[in-house]
Amino acid sequence: MRSGGKRKAVGVGASVLAAVVVTGCGSGGGNAGGGSVFGPDDKGSGSASPSAEPDDSSPAPKDPYLSQAELEDAILTAADLGPGWTRMPVQTSAGTGKAQPTAADAALRANCPPYREQNNASSSPAARYLSASFTAPKNADVPYLEYELTITVRQRSAADLAKAVEYGRRSGVECKNMPVAEPGNPYTLDYSALKNLPPYGDEAAGLYETAQNATGLNATSWVLVRFGNTLVEISGSPNAVEAFMSPAVLKVKRALDAKN
Repeated sequence: MRSGGKRKAVGVGASVLAAVVVTGCGSGGGNAGGGSVFGPDDKGSGSASPSAEPDDSSPAPKDPYLSQAELEDAILTAADLGPGWTRMPVQTSAGTGKAQPTAADAALRANCPPYREQNNASSSPAARYLSASFTAPKNADVPYLEYELTITVRQRSAADLAKAVEYGRRSGVECKNMPVAEPGNPYTLDYSALKNLPPYGDEAAGLYETAQNATGLNATSWVLVRFGNTLVEISGSPNAVEAFMSPAVLKVKRALDAKN
C-alpha cells in the first residue's frame, strides 16, 4: 500500500462495491471479489439434461461463459493504457469471504441497506472470474490507492448480475453521509451516482465514493456494466476510470461478440 497524507479510501470502497457486485441475488462478498448465488437450474458452465439413453449424435452443450483464457484476452493490458502503466498478476478466483467486521463495515451495515442486505445472504463462487489491477505512471499516482485502476469480469446468471447492478444503483441513492468510527481516524463515507454514464451494455450503474476526514477528502469511482451473463467492473481513481472505462467495456464486448 502506498503512503499518503490522507486516509486510504480504497479499502472502504472495495468492501462495499465488491460486496454489491458479488451479491447477485443474495450472496456475500469480500475485498475485490466474492461469491454468487446460483439457483437450482444455474450450474455455471452449462450442463446437458440427463436422459435415459445418451444420444452420441447430439452436439455437446455450449459453454455460456468465456473461458479463463478468453477472459484474460478480454482485459486491457498495460500497453492498452499507455506508457508507464503496469499490470499486476491477474486474479482468477474471487474467493467467498464476507466483509470483515471493521468500523467501515459497521457504518455500512447501519446506513447502507444494499450492503446490509447482501451481507445477510449466503455466498457461492462465480462461474468465471478474472480481475487485473494497474499502477499508474509516477506523475499520475494517487497516493491513497494501492492501484489506480482495477478491471474485473464476473460471469454467472443474467438474473444474478442484474440484481448486482441494482444494488450498485441503489447504493448511489441510499448510502449517504455515513459516519465511520475508525479508532484515531473518524471519517465520513458517502456514495453518489456517477453522472452522464454512457448507455453501456444491457444496463449499467456508476458510483462516486468520497471518504473525508480532518485532513482531506479521497475519491474513488466505480462503473458496473452488464452484458447478459457477464458483468464488467471498472474501479479506481476517478480520472483513470473516466479515461479507460469505455476501452475496457468495449474489449469485453468484442470478446463476447466473438464467442457468440
